[in-house]
Amino acid sequence: MCSIEIPPRITQINITGDVVAGELNARVGNLSRLTVLDLSNNQFNGSLPESLAQLVTLNALDVANNSLSGELPAFKPKSLKNLQSVTLRSNAFSGSLSDLVNALDTPVSDMDLSFNNFSGAIPMEITNLKNLKSLDLSNNQLSGTLDSGIFNLPKLTTLNLKNNSLEGMVHDDLWKESRPVEVALDDNKFTEINLTTWGQAQRFYEFEQRVSLVRNTIRNVILPSHVNLNNSDRRSWEMLPNQGHILLGGTPWCEQIGSNASLVQRYLCREDEREDFWMPDTADKNGVSTRTLVIIGVACGLLVLLMGFIVFVFMWRVWKRMLDLRQIQEALAKDDVRPPFFKYEELKAATGDFSKRNELGKGAFGAVYKAKLADGSIVAVKRLFATEQNVADFLKEMVLITGIKHRHLVQLKGCCVRDKQRMLVYEYAENNNLAEALWGKDKAFVLTWTQRLNIAVGIARGLSYLHEELQPKIIHRDIKPQNILLDKDWNAKIADFGLARPVNEDATQMATHIGGTLGYFSPEYATLGMFTEKLDVYSYGVLLLEIVSGRRCINFSLPEHDVSLRTVALRLYMEDKLLNVAESGLLAQSPGDEITSVLKTALACVQEDPNKRPSMSQVVNMLTGNSGVAFDIVKELKEQRMWLQDVDDESTLSSFSDLREREDRSLLYSSSSSGGALRTTQLSDMKPRWSSRAMS
Repeated sequence: MCSIEIPPRITQINITGDVVAGELNARVGNLSRLTVLDLSNNQFNGSLPESLAQLVTLNALDVANNSLSGELPAFKPKSLKNLQSVTLRSNAFSGSLSDLVNALDTPVSDMDLSFNNFSGAIPMEITNLKNLKSLDLSNNQLSGTLDSGIFNLPKLTTLNLKNNSLEGMVHDDLWKESRPVEVALDDNKFTEINLTTWGQAQRFYEFEQRVSLVRNTIRNVILPSHVNLNNSDRRSWEMLPNQGHILLGGTPWCEQIGSNASLVQRYLCREDEREDFWMPDTADKNGVSTRTLVIIGVACGLLVLLMGFIVFVFMWRVWKRMLDLRQIQEALAKDDVRPPFFKYEELKAATGDFSKRNELGKGAFGAVYKAKLADGSIVAVKRLFATEQNVADFLKEMVLITGIKHRHLVQLKGCCVRDKQRMLVYEYAENNNLAEALWGKDKAFVLTWTQRLNIAVGIARGLSYLHEELQPKIIHRDIKPQNILLDKDWNAKIADFGLARPVNEDATQMATHIGGTLGYFSPEYATLGMFTEKLDVYSYGVLLLEIVSGRRCINFSLPEHDVSLRTVALRLYMEDKLLNVAESGLLAQSPGDEITSVLKTALACVQEDPNKRPSMSQVVNMLTGNSGVAFDIVKELKEQRMWLQDVDDESTLSSFSDLREREDRSLLYSSSSSGGALRTTQLSDMKPRWSSRAMS
C-alpha cells in the first residue's frame, strides 16, 4: 500500500502465505513511511536487519512462522516507540530480550515472542509498557525470577510464560485488582506461591481468573489466614473467595498430600478446572468409597440410557426403511411399474461390499459395480449417490426403462432401496463398452470391420426402436461410446438413460441447461437448447465416424485444424478423399465401397440442418443395404458452409478441454453429466413399454 504523497511512498507491506524465501533485505529500513510490515508464514531465513531500527513510523511487525534465527538487532532505546504489535512467533531467535524491550514504548499492546530460543531473564523494563494487553513468551529458555511488577500492568489480560525455566516465588500481586485474567506458568521451576491476598480484591470481574502452575516444583503454598485446610465442610468452602481457578496439579506440594487432601487442597491440586473436587473419597463400612458408588451408579444409569437410545435408533431406522420402500413402490405402482426388488445385503455381498476391484465405472450420478449373485449370475449394479435429486433420477429411470425389451438396449433386472441408497440392477456386458474396445489401454485386439459394422447396426436399431416404435418415443440425449455396452458376442446395447426424456409429440423440446458430452452435441442443441430425436441422430453420426476412424471425436493433442473428427471428415469428403478417414487396416478387411457407404451415412447424420438428417430407421436401411435410400443428401455438404461452432470453435474447445481428460477416465456404465431442465414431464407420462413386436 502506498501513501497519497507525490511521489507515493510505501506505507504497508503484507506478504504472507509460504511464497517467499531468502534473507530480509537491509534496505527495508529506508522505507521511512512504513507502518505495517507483515512477512508471516513464509520461508525467510537469516537474521533481522539492523536497519529495522530506522522504521520509527512502524506500528505493526509480524515475521511469525519463518526460519529466522540469531540474536535480535541492538535497537537503541525508544527506537521503535510507535510499535503497537510485535509478533516473532515460531522462529529460532536467540539471546536476550533487553534491547527489544528498551526499544519499545507505551503504545505497544501485543507481544508474541513464543516458540523461539530466547534466554536470560525477563527484562524489568517490561513493567513500563503500561498499555500491554497480551504477552506471550512461552516455549523459550528464559530463566531467573519473575518480577511481581508484571502483574501490576493495568491493561494486561493474558500472560503466557509456560515452558521456560523461571524460578522462585509467584507473588501475591497476582491476585490484586489489576490482575490479568489468563495466566499460564506451567512447566517452569517455581518453588513457592503466595496466596495471602487471594480473594481480598473488591473489584467485580467480568471474567473468572485462570492461573495455571501445573507441573512446577512448588513445595510451599502460602494460603490466606482465613482458610482452614482441616475443614472440609462444604459450607466453609462457600465462604472462600470466588476468584476463579488456580491449578497446581503435578507439583510436589500436591503429591505429598495424597488421599487425605482437604476440600481446599483438592481444589488447588487440579490440572484442569473441569475436574470435580467436591466429592470426598470416604469409605463405607464395607470399604467401598462413596465416590466409587456414585461413579458406578452414574455409569449404570448412562449405560441404560445409551442402550435405550440404541434400541430406539435401530427401530426408527427399520421403520424409516420400510416407509421409504413402501413410498417408492407406491410411486412406481401408479405408473404400472413393478420391478423386482433386491435386498441391500444381497447386493452388498455380491459386490464385495462395493469394493474398488469390482467398480466398473463412476460418473456424476453414481458408480457401477460388477456383482455375482447367490445363484451365480453376473449383473451390473448402478449405485446412485445419496442426494434428493438422484431420488427423482432413480424413479425417472425406473419408469423409463422398465418393460423395455430389445436386444440392443440394456435390460433392467430390478432395483434396491435402503435408507438413502438407491440402486439399479442391469444385465452385465462381458466386453465392457465401446470406448474401451476402441481406445482402452487393456484392449486385447483391434475390432474387425465386421464387428464394427455389427455394432453400428445394433446401435442404429436400438435408437430406431426408441424413436419410432415406442409411445411416447424416447430421446436418449447422450449417445457416446461410453454408453454403448458390448456383450460376449460383441453385440451393442445402449445404456445410461439418465438424460433420456419421453416426448409425446413431434414438437421441438427445449433445455435450459445443456446435458450430454462435448463433441456429440448437435448445433441446434449446443447453441439454442433445442432438441428432437434428430439430436440422437447427430450424436450417432459422430459415433459412427469414431467407429470407422478409430479416433476420438475431439482430440486436443492434434493440430488445431484436426481437433474435430467431424471437421476432418467433411474436409476429406469435399476433397474426394473420404476413405482416408478409415482406420488403417480396415481397407484390407472390406471393400472400399462398403466403408465409403458407412462414412457417407455418418456425414448424412451430422448435417447442420436437423430436417436433412435421416431417421434412424433410414440409417438402418443404409447400413444393411436393404433400401435404395440415395446418398444425394450428402452431396449438399459440399455446398454448405462448414458450420462447426457447436464443437469446433476455438473458444468453445478451450473452455471444455478439461472434459477431454474425464473422457479418458470414463469406464463401463459411466453416468452422464448433469441433465438440463426441460419442459415439465410428469412421471405419469413415462409409461413402461411392453411391445409385442419381435425384437431384432
